[in-house]
Amino acid sequence: MPYGLPPVARFPATSSDFGDVEVYDDIDEVRILLGNFTHIHIGCYEEHLSLAEKEETIVKDTVDFLSRLFADEIECWGRQWGGGCGPRGSFKGEVFVWSGRVCAQ
Repeated sequence: MPYGLPPVARFPATSSDFGDVEVYDDIDEVRILLGNFTHIHIGCYEEHLSLAEKEETIVKDTVDFLSRLFADEIECWGRQWGGGCGPRGSFKGEVFVWSGRVCAQ
C-alpha cells in the first residue's frame, strides 16, 4: 500500500481535541485518518461489480461517512493505536465529535 503518498484531502481541525482529518487514496480503498483517534478503511469487495461501480460505491460511502462526521453524528474515543469511532451513543466515557469534546467520564 502506498502509505508514503500525501493525502488527497485534508480537513483542518475545528477543535484541537479532535485534530485534522486526512483522506488517502490507497488504490483499491480509501483510508481516512480521524484526527487524534483512529483511522478507517472504506472499500468495496463485491466481486460482481465492475471497477467503475466499485469506485462509485467507495466514493459514495466516503462522502456519506465524511458528511456524518462533519455533522457530529460520528463520535471518537481513545487515541491513535488505541482509539475507535462509531455512531453517537456507541461508547460510554469521554468522546469527541468533529466540533469537539462531548462528555467526560
